[in-house]
Amino acid sequence: MKEFFRGNPIIGMVHLLPLPGAPKYRGSIEEIKERALYDANALVNGGVKSFIIENFNDDPYSECIDDFSFATMVKIANEIKNAFDCKIGINIQFNDVEKELALAYAIDADFIRVEVFIDNRVGIQGIMTAKCRKITELKNKYDIRAKILADIDVKHTTALVKEDIDELAHRAIDEGADAIILTGSKTGENPKITEVERIREIVEDFPIVVGSGINSNTIRKYLRYANGVIVGSSIKIDGNVKNPVCQIRTRELVESLNKINY
Repeated sequence: MKEFFRGNPIIGMVHLLPLPGAPKYRGSIEEIKERALYDANALVNGGVKSFIIENFNDDPYSECIDDFSFATMVKIANEIKNAFDCKIGINIQFNDVEKELALAYAIDADFIRVEVFIDNRVGIQGIMTAKCRKITELKNKYDIRAKILADIDVKHTTALVKEDIDELAHRAIDEGADAIILTGSKTGENPKITEVERIREIVEDFPIVVGSGINSNTIRKYLRYANGVIVGSSIKIDGNVKNPVCQIRTRELVESLNKINY
């Protein structure tokens, strides 16, 4: 996974509009597809070489994605995969790992993001149990090549039993994560730099990804300790996570990255 991030540390976000079956669906699959392709194009033209396709606007989320939503997401993800020569990740909120792996398998995606991999959590979705065993079973059964980017102490949730994040990092590695993700407490909020630095010392050269709060002003300091960053809010028009991707903001982020001396 370390090789994945060399020369490619920025992972952008293709936030899908509400899908069929989601509470806020607006009744047009074509609109969802056109926005997704627009965002993917803006990311690529802005210099980003990998991105995650996510049903971000299907909130409030349930434990599993609706079948009609999933079918639509597969269709759109496949069109994006065929249209762009990029690394593709899949994230289905909130922690629907069975469908994430199924979609990744169907389109040969490069990785999935797993919010609840090793530590049991509670949030607006209810109680969410760790899925590391299920993921291992499915990957072995279907020979799925997609890598696992696993959150620990993930945003928008609270631990059922508070555990030391250092121990969570070790357990995530032991149970098969290919990279660990560190976030702030909510979308657009970065983790403390001291926490990222400490986890780097603990996991040594194992891949770390910062999963929230990164912009052109903070990317330099975080990539001193992290291998990659996931960026959504700061590269949207006006910095609003609900807006389309802004190619200019994306390019500014990439250019600020290029000033880093590795």
